[in-house]
This record gives sequence, structure tokens and C-alpha cells, in this order.
Amino acid sequence: LVALVLLGAATGGYLGWRERGGAPGTAPMVAGVGERGGPDASGTVPYGRDVRPTGWKKPWRGAFAKPPLGCSTGRDVLVCRLLDGTYEGLSAADGHHLWTFDSGQEMSGRQAGYGPSGAFFMPAGATLPTVYDDTVLLAVGNRLHALDARTGKGRWETRAGAALSLESAPLVVGDLVFAAASASGGAELAAYDRRTGTEKWRKRLAEEDIAMAQKGNFWPVATDGEVVYAIGLEGPKAFRPGDGRLLGTAGGDATQKSANSGCADLRVRGASAFCPTFTPNDEGDSGFGEDVAVLRFTAGDLRSAGRLKLDAGLVSGATLAAVDDRVTVLSRGDEYVESVPDEIDVVSRADGRTLGRFPVTVHPAEGTSNPVSAPLIVADTVVWADTSTLYTVPVRPDGTLGPLKKTEVPGAPGPSATPDYDRAQGIEFGKELLAPRLLPVGGVVHLVYDDGTAVSVRLPD
Repeated sequence: LVALVLLGAATGGYLGWRERGGAPGTAPMVAGVGERGGPDASGTVPYGRDVRPTGWKKPWRGAFAKPPLGCSTGRDVLVCRLLDGTYEGLSAADGHHLWTFDSGQEMSGRQAGYGPSGAFFMPAGATLPTVYDDTVLLAVGNRLHALDARTGKGRWETRAGAALSLESAPLVVGDLVFAAASASGGAELAAYDRRTGTEKWRKRLAEEDIAMAQKGNFWPVATDGEVVYAIGLEGPKAFRPGDGRLLGTAGGDATQKSANSGCADLRVRGASAFCPTFTPNDEGDSGFGEDVAVLRFTAGDLRSAGRLKLDAGLVSGATLAAVDDRVTVLSRGDEYVESVPDEIDVVSRADGRTLGRFPVTVHPAEGTSNPVSAPLIVADTVVWADTSTLYTVPVRPDGTLGPLKKTEVPGAPGPSATPDYDRAQGIEFGKELLAPRLLPVGGVVHLVYDDGTAVSVRLPD
């Protein structure tokens, strides 16, 4: 659990994510970018090098008041949820402070993190923010809010559910916003009018009174612009956005079993949807070793379509980070299994062969830590960052990789002392050294560090 904490787009629906009518090289983004890439959550950003935030002219440095726990960005704003359940927005153009949003909810004083049983807690149930067009959407204090991206002023609010995991966030498909609904029992997905907040429909995702082990991120998780995908008790579900008609539910290994984690997540890329599942292995002395498998489904109805091919030597201690039409990117590392290296791996989508293995230095010296972001793909480039450096690897048209490039990030904080506290009673994010938040916006990369430092640089050639 601690390891998890520290650690060109297709056509079709993606075309709507750029503002229609703009000339090539000038069309601004509509759909925002999060730490899982674009709205399809594939880990791939649907913008090329020609796209930049409005008014961005040169690298900048800014600051958030507290450590960030998830961020989203768009053409106007870089917004982060902070450790205390509040939100701040910085200008995506130059990094100056735009606004702070505090729901006014009474905070319990309890720290954001995981309890000893693994239960997630976030002050006021604050979700990740989602940027779409000129609006920031977030849920906090059991209210779904739509804020003006430039000013942070509220446009509308309505009842909604609370964050169930670090990844819980609203999702936008066209003129609708999707979020977990506030329900008396169980979990429900609701659709709201993006302009007014009026509820359009809601559908059940999970029953009430389920076991702790069965609870998941019962929120929307991805869209291809035509279907909205959400996590349900039985596995990922696909819904028609307009009326909530259920189009399909992932079955088979997507369902949680004693020796299989099931699908707690879903990513979409083109005609396929992907879900990482984990099974125990016999590596390490602690018995905590796991192998990843990436299940594949047809987009739209979630019919089983086999598995992504992966090099068998890379599955231990790995998690799916990004997938595009040519490559799959994995993050590896397991503090409980010494034989698992800390590295970023890139494998071929066609046959699963390893294209590149890139070691990362999580502990550069005794007593110091250098956490690494999850890698993403932007402008045919695999990109990730640690506390001082931005790393880029080009993906050539034939699917082979170019050389690794390391770019020092001016103003980045660098490695820090390794956190040392008793985790027997759970994990407190405020006492952890969190990995950088990486948000590539076409030709610009925003980085937000554990100490609140925000840096924006050009995507290296």
C-alpha cells in the first residue's frame, strides 16, 4: 500500500476535446489533463506539441500552500486538491495564484490517508478536481461544485457522494457531468447537466452493507467521448451517457476473487478497454509479492478480448501506467520484495516484447528519498519525473524507442529525508514524501512537488 502511495490520440470522441474551428497549432484544449492523462484515463495525453495553455510563453515557478493530493489542468488553470481538503488554482500561463476554494465543511482534524484496515480517508470527502473547458468540477462535503476556472467562483452546486479513493473524481462527457451520487444505501452513478447541475439520471453501482474488502472506487473512471465507464461491485460497467442505459459489465477475471484482485480501475484506448489485475506470487520473504495482468475488453460493451501481452519477466511488482496504440508502459517497484527493481518499463503492444527498461533511483543516498511520478505518454514521448529531473523517451513511428533524455528542472526541490514514523496505525499522507504530480499539456509539462512547489517547463525535444 505504501508503495502504491509513493510511487497522439485516436479519432472519434477525441476530436471534441479540442475546440472546433481553431486553426492547427492554435486550437486550445477543451478536455483537461489529469495524472492519468486525458479523459480516457489511458495515460496518454490527447494533445500534440502544438498545444499549450493559453498565454504560456516561458517556463515558470509557482507554489501551493500545502502538499497536493492530486491535480488537474487545462488551458487556463492548474488546480490541486490539498492535504486539508481545500483547493487552489494557479494560472497555467505564468503560475500566479488565482483562487482558493474552501467548502467551509467542518474538518475532523483527522489526517488524509489510510487507516490500519486500509480504509481511505480524505477531509470533507474531497475528490480530485477535473478541469473541462472553462470549468473546474469537484466534489467536497457531499456537494458537487462547478467553479469558474479563472476565478474559482461557484456556478452551481448539488448533492453528491464523497471520495472513496485517491482517484475519485467527476467526469465530463459532452454536456453532462458524472459523479457518485449521494445515496441512502450503496453506491450510485448520477449524470448532471454541465451548465445547470440538474440531475438527469442515476444508476446503482453497488448495494449497501458490503464487506470492507468489496468496497472500491465507485465513481466514473473513464470515457472515450461516447460511453461513460464506472466501477461497480461486479466490476467495471459501461453506460450510455444520455440516458444511463447499461451497455455492458466486465466479467471473468474482472470480478474480485480470493486469489485475484479483480478490476478496480479501467482505462480506454481506441476500440479497447484495459484493466490491471493482481495475483499473489511467491517472491519475497513477506508474502506480499504480486504479479500484474492487464485484461482487455472491447470498448462500449466490455466484452472480454483476452489480455495484453507482457514480458513475463516484468510482471512482478508492476502496475499499468499508460497504453497507446504502439506501446504499454509499466511502473515497477516493491519495497517488500527486494528482487523487484525500481524502474519504468516500455513494452510493445504488438507482441509484448520489452523495448526499454529505465531504472529509477528512489533512494539516492542513505536516509534520503527521491519518489518518481507515474509515467505518461504525450506527443509520442514517454515522460516521467523525480524530485529534480524530467525524463523523456521518444516513441518512433515504427514503435521502437529513441534515447532517454534527462532534463534538470529549475526550482525543483530535489531528494528529501526519508519519512520515518510508525505506520502500524495507518498511513498519513502529511507524513509521507509524495511523488511529483506530472501533468503534460501538449508541448508544456507542469510538475507539482510534495512541498507545494509548482514548475512549468517546455516538453524537451
